[in-house]
Amino acid sequence: MKKLMFSTVLCLTMFAAVAAEPQNTTEELKKLEQQQAKLAVEMRKTRMELISKDPDIQRMHKQIMALHKELELKIDNTREMRSLLFKEAELAKKMEELKKSTVKK
Repeated sequence: MKKLMFSTVLCLTMFAAVAAEPQNTTEELKKLEQQQAKLAVEMRKTRMELISKDPDIQRMHKQIMALHKELELKIDNTREMRSLLFKEAELAKKMEELKKSTVKK
């Protein structure tokens, strides 16, 4: 009888612990996500500082940016991309017109 009672209490304790876990896990996850966001900001700031201070890194960054710009130009000159860019420009124009008409009212 004692074993049965002990087993029941143990099972109820485990159930209570598992039932409470999602809330604790959610709160812990939020804290970890906040820490991750702060760390991402700190990492970006450090990268920018290193780029501005280290001549070798700065040179590499300029090369990468130049290649990125060249790649963008080549991609933007394809027929498919020109079509998409035109559609995007039309949408931006319509949105701007709607914003202007909303402000006037």
